[in-house]
Amino acid sequence: MKESDRVQTFFGGTHHEPFFQPSRAFGHGEFIQPKCAECEKEDEQVNRMTDNKKEEDTMLQKADEEQEIISTPTYSEQAVEEQNTRHYANCEGVTVEGWTDANYGNSHTAPGSSTPASDCEGCSSDECVSNTGTVISVFTANPQVTLPSVPEGLNECEQKAVQKFINTTLNAHEQQHVAAFNTYRGTVRTPYTYRGCASGLDAHTQQIHDNIESARKTKSDAKSAALDAGGANIFSVTCNCPDPESKS
Repeated sequence: MKESDRVQTFFGGTHHEPFFQPSRAFGHGEFIQPKCAECEKEDEQVNRMTDNKKEEDTMLQKADEEQEIISTPTYSEQAVEEQNTRHYANCEGVTVEGWTDANYGNSHTAPGSSTPASDCEGCSSDECVSNTGTVISVFTANPQVTLPSVPEGLNECEQKAVQKFINTTLNAHEQQHVAAFNTYRGTVRTPYTYRGCASGLDAHTQQIHDNIESARKTKSDAKSAALDAGGANIFSVTCNCPDPESKS
C-alpha cells in the first residue's frame, strides 16, 4: 500500500480503510434466489403433489361427512292408539229378551157331612160312609217379569233407544203374559157326593181339586202362549240414531 493511501485516524494514527463506512439496510422479507429450470420443474411437481394432496383431503372430508350423514342414527316414536268399536247401526242386530214366570199356587178344602152306610165295596160295614160336601179350590198366581239390561257396545243414543224399547214395548208385552197367567187365579167350589170307605174320602176330594187345577192351568197357559204365536213376541228395535263417526 502506498503511503498516500494511508488515512489519518482520529487519534493521530493511520488506517488502511475509512473509519466511517456507508450503511446497508436490509428490509424484513424473504430472500429470493434466482430459479433455475430444474428447480422450477421440481417446484411444479411439489405444487402438483400439494394440490393433489389437498384435493384428496377434500374428497376424504366429503366422504367422511357423507358417511356421518348416512350413519347418523334416527329414532321416532308414535303413541299406540287402541280402537275397539262395536256398533249396531240403528240397533240392527240388538237382541233383548224378557220373560214372565207365572208362579202358580193352589190349595183346597172339602167341608162336608158323613153318615154310616152299607154295602161299600172293599171295606167293612163300620168303615162304609156316605159323605156330601163341597170341594173349595183356591188358585193363586204371582207373575214376575224379568226385563233385560241394555247390551254393551252401543253409543249413547242407541242405549237410550234400547232402554226405552225395554221399558215400553217389551215390558208391555210381558204385562200381557202377566194378565194371561192371572186368569189362573180364583176360587172354585165343587159340590161332591161320596159313598165308600172313610179312608178314601181325602183321595176322592183331592182328585176333584186336581182335575179343576189341571184344566185351569192349561187354560191360562194357552192364553199366555197365544201372545207369542206366529212370532208375535219378536219386535224390531228402532233407534233412528246416526252412525257414529269412525276414527281414521
